Amino acid sequence: MMLTAKTVLARAVLREQLLQALAEESDAREALARANTELAKVALHDPLTDLPKRVLLERHAEGLGRGPLWVSRTEPPAAERNLALLYIDLDNFKSINDDFGHTIGDGVLVEFSRRLRESCRPSDVPARLAGDEFALLMVEPLTAEHALAVADRVVRAAAVPFLVADKVITIGASVGIAAVDNGDEPAAPLEVLLHRADLAMYRAKTRGRGEVSHGAHRRPDRHPQPPLGR
Repeated sequence: MMLTAKTVLARAVLREQLLQALAEESDAREALARANTELAKVALHDPLTDLPKRVLLERHAEGLGRGPLWVSRTEPPAAERNLALLYIDLDNFKSINDDFGHTIGDGVLVEFSRRLRESCRPSDVPARLAGDEFALLMVEPLTAEHALAVADRVVRAAAVPFLVADKVITIGASVGIAAVDNGDEPAAPLEVLLHRADLAMYRAKTRGRGEVSHGAHRRPDRHPQPPLGR
């Protein structure tokens, strides 16, 4: 049966429309996937510094050996790993916002976050907890000396003056370390490590700020008391 020119043209038009519809559907799916990825990032990352939020830090701590925290899948299970958590608080940061405004303060936070990333190891997980408070989750290979060395790097990085909008800002950082050798027990709950590291950081501030205080290298209490106020 010979097709008329009109029929051939109609089929060609329908085919083109079908291809266009399929392409538009594919584009819509890709756009939706990108939107979902962006929403997930916003939910898990601090919008100012792009550091993980506490919720993502909790996921890393709870999913040791199963999540993106680990570079190698051949590492020992979480029960055989040592953990350390650094609690970092910027010294005299409130005066920056009071004297120069929040835009300058935000610039300091962004630059400190960059320095924090540079101070830690590839397997470590830095996070912004709130305001001028940060955390750094560290894993094996780890000793007390490793954690102290990283904490010292963070303190030195914070002590370097910040240049923000032609203003030179000088602050500092106090760091508390909570470490635990998990042995044959599950990883310590993050809230316990945060509590102990927070207390250690408070002790560092009472010694004059810009200091590092190391908590006892022991198994953590399962029911921590509320942290001291600052």
